[in-house]
Amino acid sequence: MNNNRFLELLVKRKSGIITLSEKAELDRCLESNEEDAAVTQLLDNVYNVSYSVNGGYQHETIQKALSQLNDKIDLQNRKPDGVRSRRLWVKLATTVAAAIIIGILGFIFYFDNDAPVAAKSANIVSTKKGSKSSVILPDGTKVWINSDTRLSHDESNWETARNVHLEGEAYFDVVKDEKRPFIVHTNAMDIKVTGTAFNVRAYANERKTETTLIHGSVEVSLKNKGGKKIVLTPNEKLVVQNDYDLPVPANRSKEELAPIQLVTVKTDPVDSTATEMQWTKNRLVFDKETFSDIIPVLERWYDVKIDLKKSALSTKTFSGTFDNDSLEDVLESFKFSLGFSYSVQKKEVIIY
Repeated sequence: MNNNRFLELLVKRKSGIITLSEKAELDRCLESNEEDAAVTQLLDNVYNVSYSVNGGYQHETIQKALSQLNDKIDLQNRKPDGVRSRRLWVKLATTVAAAIIIGILGFIFYFDNDAPVAAKSANIVSTKKGSKSSVILPDGTKVWINSDTRLSHDESNWETARNVHLEGEAYFDVVKDEKRPFIVHTNAMDIKVTGTAFNVRAYANERKTETTLIHGSVEVSLKNKGGKKIVLTPNEKLVVQNDYDLPVPANRSKEELAPIQLVTVKTDPVDSTATEMQWTKNRLVFDKETFSDIIPVLERWYDVKIDLKKSALSTKTFSGTFDNDSLEDVLESFKFSLGFSYSVQKKEVIIY
């Protein structure tokens, strides 16, 4: 791995916007390179701060600064092995300098490799359509964040209460702490845990809010059911309908019209990954879902706008898995299965 890429991945990890594939790439590098691993450990020890990303600086500016720093690293790398210790410290110093430069500039990453883009402030992480990211919270809890998602937390009282607010989809691997429950707040429900792994899907433009438990235990409080609590066991998924704005008959309340489903999670027969977790592996999985529910998923995944001209298609169902497929390949599959024509104009797909 060249120095530019190494610095890029290090700073992305520190900024909390490194993707799953990038993290795996960095881990492989650190496992095979003792010197880079030492630099990373020293960097973590001497530069334990957070970044605030506000934009305003060009990609070329950042790349120029990184290149100048890497020239110094390369110069040291060409020296005899007898000065390895000095080379290590020079590399550490230049790595820290790069991190400081990037932190001060406060930029959003726009690299050439089509990496996802995420914006992060002191306590907010957000992803755009067509991108994914990950972050490590102050307690060490790891969060994988799907596209078009906003995750926020209040650091001021984190020592007494671990509260996060989610709009979109995220997978949480929570560090266990019996004295400080971890609570995910969404519009429809609050999910309370002490240490477990679970997925939450809570998009404002979808009809359902879902919580899927992988292992451990979670307690879900339903906001539109008077705070009713439901405890999930591993491989269970709670689905709550969001259609609370529909007309309510005179003899029934909104609470009575809120259907709740508790279903068993399906897993992939090859790697035993839960269907609801497949997005973290860059797979799209649909299980007898209507096309009207599939459309917003495709829009977020590929950062496009889909205009459905053929309304009869909205109620048709589809099942299938797409493993890192292009938009064109996905559309061709739907075209064959559902029977429609389509055209793509920049970022707009017209189905007729």
